[in-house]
Amino acid sequence: MNIKAHIGNILKCKECLEDKADYVALVGALSHIIDNLEFVEKYIDDTNPFKQHFHKFFQISEINVEDCFAVQEDIVIFFREKLLRLGVKNMDAFELEFLSGFENGKQDLGSSVVEWYYEKLPLMIYKELGESIGYSGSSWKNWWEKSLNV
Repeated sequence: MNIKAHIGNILKCKECLEDKADYVALVGALSHIIDNLEFVEKYIDDTNPFKQHFHKFFQISEINVEDCFAVQEDIVIFFREKLLRLGVKNMDAFELEFLSGFENGKQDLGSSVVEWYYEKLPLMIYKELGESIGYSGSSWKNWWEKSLNV
């Protein structure tokens, strides 16, 4: 995906986002994620709703402020998954700063992005790790059941 081919949608966010800092952060994040799209395509599952939305964002003809904030949330989830999969040493400073901005910002605790960020992604990665080393089912659940029988 070439960012220049989709500059129209990105510029539409400039009209929607009143705060210049929000727009600068969004453009920086979009540029970064598009330049590193290989990770998204390789590691982010196609059933992930954030990946689905991210691709749809570039096909939308009428963009509103919710679309702009939603694509920022998509990128937050991509960076979070990269962090969980590859560790902090494999993160760019920009990605860590972007995640820090999310974590230190106001969050709707009932939102989908918060649920994925703090619960679903860590559990998904934990499950994949367990399966890759031969665990079946929930390792935590197995441990808990064994601890109750002591």
